[in-house]
Amino acid sequence: MKTVVYIDVLVAINFIINLMILKLTQKFTGVYVAPWRRYLGAFVGALMSFAIFLPMKGIVIDIAVRILVTVVVIGVTYGGNKLRVIVKLTMVFFTIGFMIAGFIVGIWFVVPDSLFAISNGVFYMDVTPLVLVLCVTTAYLFISVFDRIFQLGTQQNLVWQVVVTRGQSSAIFNGYLDTGNKLCETFSGLPVMVVCFNNISQLLKKEEIEVVLGQSSQVPIGFRPIFYKGVGSSGILYGFKADTIKLIQKGEVITTQGYIAIGTSEITCDGCSAIFGGKMVTAVEMTQTH
Repeated sequence: MKTVVYIDVLVAINFIINLMILKLTQKFTGVYVAPWRRYLGAFVGALMSFAIFLPMKGIVIDIAVRILVTVVVIGVTYGGNKLRVIVKLTMVFFTIGFMIAGFIVGIWFVVPDSLFAISNGVFYMDVTPLVLVLCVTTAYLFISVFDRIFQLGTQQNLVWQVVVTRGQSSAIFNGYLDTGNKLCETFSGLPVMVVCFNNISQLLKKEEIEVVLGQSSQVPIGFRPIFYKGVGSSGILYGFKADTIKLIQKGEVITTQGYIAIGTSEITCDGCSAIFGGKMVTAVEMTQTH
């Protein structure tokens, strides 16, 4: 029995699948990208799902189309990164897509053939939006659990030495990598490191210090409010974009980028004076080479 393919459903399904794979790719690699670029990449990949209508068929065509879609989606989403990063992202995206395809083939055994089709590396399933969301969510959870099991027993030293440079001045202190910290500057999407005032005050101008200490409400140019929300707390911190941020650990030096938010409360994480999320480590991959 032939499967009737509806174009709107075809694009919607593949958009959601591509978006899920991109989210998992970012999770597995730790390479940060602004959400709007992830949506754009997923949409471009969804448009390429029209390859399902190509007259050529066969396993070679399936693989070729899947590779082409992978390269285009990663190029649109992560374009501008270093070549080695693009290669890593491409391999991870393709592998995750392959795993999800295997999961979907499993669904094939319980879904009528008239509602299901895989051709030229493109997946189509004529189902209600609710069923589609449930299937995609299940596949996402399956791969996330697989990743969690695979990483059992791994350990990471979460304390880094941090060197922040602004203009001609630098500050050195220890920072704690909080893997659950996702604080980012709203407009740029860059990660934010929260640093104790006493450890970063030498990089601040007088008027900036007055704003941090609540002695003035006039926020100077180059100083920016950073909104945060946590468990049981929310508010505004003020900070600046550092010229460079170096993270040093066991002889490894990572030069990254992001914002420094100044906190007036003491940070109590393994004796550190700053706290930052995983995106701060991988924001280096966003730096353009000159």
